[in-house]
Amino acid sequence: MGNFLQQISNLITSSPGNLTYHLVLTFSLTGALVACLLQRNAASTETERRTTLGLSLLLALRVAMFIVAGLSWQALLNEHLVQPPIDRAVTLLSLLVVIWLWAFPRSSRLGDAASLLLGLLLLIFSVFSIVWWLGKGNQLSYNHSLADQVAQYVAIALLSLGCIYLVFRRPLAWGFGFGMGLTLLTGHIANLFELPPGGDYSAAIRLTQMAAFPLLLALPLRFPPILPARQTAIAPAFREHTLPGSDPRLIQLLLSLNSEQNPATIGRIITQAISSAVPAEICLLILPPDENDRLNVYCGYDQVRERHLEGFTTTSQNLPAVTAAIQEGISQTLAPDSLAPDTGTLSQALKMTQTGYLHVEPVFRESGEPLAGIILLSPYSRRGWKLAEIETLRNLLPPVAQLLQRTNGLAQLQTELEKTREELQKALRFVEEEGERENYQEQLVEQQWMKPDLTMGVDATYLEGELRLALEEIARLKGALSEADRQLLDMQNQMEGIPLLSNQHQAFVSILQELRQTMSTVMGYTDFLLTESVGILGSLQRKFLERVRISIERMNRLVEELMHMASLKSGGRLIKFETVDLNELIQEAIASADDLYREKNLNLKLDLPQDNLYLQTDRVALQQALVHLLENAGEITPAGEQVCVRAKEQHDDQQRKFILIQVTDKGGGIPVADIPRVFSRLARRDQAPIPGVRSDHTSLYIVKRLVDTLQGRIWVDTEHGIGSTFSLLLPAEPEPTAETSPGDLIE
Repeated sequence: MGNFLQQISNLITSSPGNLTYHLVLTFSLTGALVACLLQRNAASTETERRTTLGLSLLLALRVAMFIVAGLSWQALLNEHLVQPPIDRAVTLLSLLVVIWLWAFPRSSRLGDAASLLLGLLLLIFSVFSIVWWLGKGNQLSYNHSLADQVAQYVAIALLSLGCIYLVFRRPLAWGFGFGMGLTLLTGHIANLFELPPGGDYSAAIRLTQMAAFPLLLALPLRFPPILPARQTAIAPAFREHTLPGSDPRLIQLLLSLNSEQNPATIGRIITQAISSAVPAEICLLILPPDENDRLNVYCGYDQVRERHLEGFTTTSQNLPAVTAAIQEGISQTLAPDSLAPDTGTLSQALKMTQTGYLHVEPVFRESGEPLAGIILLSPYSRRGWKLAEIETLRNLLPPVAQLLQRTNGLAQLQTELEKTREELQKALRFVEEEGERENYQEQLVEQQWMKPDLTMGVDATYLEGELRLALEEIARLKGALSEADRQLLDMQNQMEGIPLLSNQHQAFVSILQELRQTMSTVMGYTDFLLTESVGILGSLQRKFLERVRISIERMNRLVEELMHMASLKSGGRLIKFETVDLNELIQEAIASADDLYREKNLNLKLDLPQDNLYLQTDRVALQQALVHLLENAGEITPAGEQVCVRAKEQHDDQQRKFILIQVTDKGGGIPVADIPRVFSRLARRDQAPIPGVRSDHTSLYIVKRLVDTLQGRIWVDTEHGIGSTFSLLLPAEPEPTAETSPGDLIE
């Protein structure tokens, strides 16, 4: 037995017997490449192209090695000096290509880059090995030399990593690749313990290569061919489709889509309509893989049993053919006897013994990106689909794509509406809590006011005079309140016909108006009491009344901000685009914030062009945005510092005219982590204040909404330790749209 193994070892490691080893590997690679080319389709997939490239590289390496062996056999080359290092280099490069073929059937940016980098490193190592061996070859055998040992350890590391990757990732037909890698790994490990250590080649490595390389013939099984549609094979339990679209149930289903808004119901109707129109025994609607390679089978319909199927989730590794068809935008048909795992995964998920034929058609967006996929199955009749039936399915895909895009849009709108409702509820609860606090303070003031003042003595005549003055003041306040009610009624008449967001929003606005009227009354009586018209106040009473006044003023500002946000959110504020002199508008905004700047002795620097700038915009909305920005800059800038306002004209690549307005403060800058919160709706109580922004940064959210309404952009640039610059970019002539036409509503 030992003599027999020794003869085999001598045969494959010495000339001319080693030509047998090269021929076996070359024929295995040639067979795998021919099988791959025969199964390629006219529109080859990415997996087919990568497989062909890898097999071509392997075949080129083996042909080169075969030529070197032939020249050495004819004594044209020094076999001992030339062939051993070249043999190790070809072996290492072949192992790298084999691992790349099995581990990355589809494009992988990280995997391809790592493979290319390793290939370059192996080439450099091979060149050094050849140079080193030319100086040492006359004294040593190449087996177990330094270069050979390094090559063996590198090969073992490559094969180990490749096998581990295949076990965890499990790409299509990974079992063949794992078996091939394990066989080659066994040969390289055995070479480390091979005795005697002499000679230039390893018999163990060559034997395992001759056993493993024929497994490359399984590579074409990863891309099953697209089979021609069968023209016969009628399912006994399935009625034959005669004319697409003639089924009254199909017409009724299509008509029901116009009034349906539930995404789940729309998906069920689509699968039921397609299964009836093609026809197909089972129709599934599947979404493209997400960032975690998860596939979501949204819903389905069983035409034979006339029942809807629930959706399920799986991985793209379990449905490789379906995933490739959706991502690469090609049709794919799998036969019942296909080796692809797609049919087994679907039959297990649907609790069926078989799936029959499987056909996949991708659904695209208008931009060409994959939107979804339609899967047809024939588990009962195991029949294929005719070309006319496939064409019927493809004709249905454009309206299906439109329905799915509309469904996605409705789902996003519903999500935004729910968020808006939650925000309104939070704001309403906040106002109610503030109202409760103010009522409690008012009760405290009334209790203090009702206490008898034992130190003050007044006669009846004095009290009658004071009562008369109080009644006159009350009459004056009633007159002012009537005038305010009249103005509010005029504003309500102007707002007639404007649709509100919802009944909940209308109730919210009504509560805010009533709250504002109540606060006006409380403010009037508080001012009247502070004038001491009905008697001298004690120090404690005056202190309480001043606190009431401050709280009412703060609450009034909060109500005003809520009214602004409510009007912007619901479309309750009319906008009017007109020609506006920007220089004049900036001067008006500065005048509105003049008190704050005078109080802090701030310097205001204006950098405006000599010629006035004009633009088409809403005057009130733009002025309000500028006032908020100026107040923000004035509040956070230290006393005595400078605030700068700039405005200039800009043009884009299409020569469209824009106006850039910038407000720069000296507030110390905004941390980078807090910039996304600058234009948020409401600051949460559990969040810390934003440095470099006024404490009530809700006004910046209003500025953002106003600028968006005016078709502009706003952003902030900050410099740590110095300050921030808020920039507004507005079109000089806004695009005419349904949202920005004169007299329309702010969306």
